[in-house]
Amino acid sequence: MFGFVKKLFQRETPPDLDPVALVMLLTEPRVLSRSHVAHAVGQAIEAPFGEGQVVEEAFSYHRLIVLGYELTIGSRPQPYIPKDRPPTGDWRMDGVIQKHEAAILIDCWDAPPGQTREDSTDLMGRIVAALNDDTTLAVFAFHTQRLNVMDEKLLGMLTEGRGREAMETNTSDAIVGIHNEDALMNAAIDEARSRWPEFVAHFARRGSDDGFLVKARFGDGDGAEHMWLTVDAADEEGVAGILQSQPFVLPRPRQGDAVRVERERVSDWIASVNGTAHGNFSDAAIRAAREAIS
Repeated sequence: MFGFVKKLFQRETPPDLDPVALVMLLTEPRVLSRSHVAHAVGQAIEAPFGEGQVVEEAFSYHRLIVLGYELTIGSRPQPYIPKDRPPTGDWRMDGVIQKHEAAILIDCWDAPPGQTREDSTDLMGRIVAALNDDTTLAVFAFHTQRLNVMDEKLLGMLTEGRGREAMETNTSDAIVGIHNEDALMNAAIDEARSRWPEFVAHFARRGSDDGFLVKARFGDGDGAEHMWLTVDAADEEGVAGILQSQPFVLPRPRQGDAVRVERERVSDWIASVNGTAHGNFSDAAIRAAREAIS
C-alpha cells in the first residue's frame, strides 16, 4: 500500500542496505535531546542507559548501540508521507496522513551476531512506546510497509515487546466509506430492520452466556457513522446500551458512552444464542469494501 514511500526515501540509505525502521507520525515536531533519548531507551530496556551512550550527530538526531543493535533516532520537522498521495480508502489512515506534520524515525543499521536488523523491531517498538505522547498519530514500519494507528491495542503490543508482530498485521479494522446508494449495504440494513422483532425476542429470553450487539447510525448525511453498541435493553421501539466503537468524525457520543437508539437508526445486529450467531447482515458489504482498498 505504501510502496511509494520506499521509492521516495530509499535514496537516503546506502544502496546495499534496505531500511529497517519505525516511523512515528506526529501532529507537531518534537525536539529530541540526548537525555530524552537516553531516558526513553532506559525505559524500553528496563535498565539504566546513560546519556553518555547517546551520540548526537546533528540537532535532534542521535546514534547509539542498544543491546548490540546500532540505531539512529531522529526528529523530522516535516511530514513523512506525502499528503498529495492517492487516498487509501480507509478514512482513519487517510486522516492520519493528512493530520501529521512531523515524524520521529528510529532506524536499525546493524545487528549483533546471530540476529538480523529486522529482529530489532521489538526493541524499536518498545522505544516508540517510551517516546509516545499525545502528539503521536500512527506508526509506520518501513520494512513491512505497514501503517498502524496509535491506539491502546498498538501501544500495548509495542510496550510488551511485540513490535514485529504488530507491524506485520493491521492492528485495527479499516474505517471504510460506503456510498448511500450501495445496493448490497442497503439490502443488509433493510433486512436488519425488518427482522428487528427477531432480535428483541432473542434478547427477551437471553441466557447468561448469550451475547448481543447492535450497529446503529449516528449523525446524518455524509458525516454519519455506523457504530456498534452492547445491549442493556431492547424493545420494538429501539435499543439502549454502551457504545463500543470510537467515532472517527463525530465529536459525540464517544466510546463507552451510554446511548439510546431508535429502531429506524438500526443498521445491523448480532445475537449469539446458545453458541449460534444470528444477524450480521452487513458483513458481506463491509468485506467487499475492505477488499477494494487492500
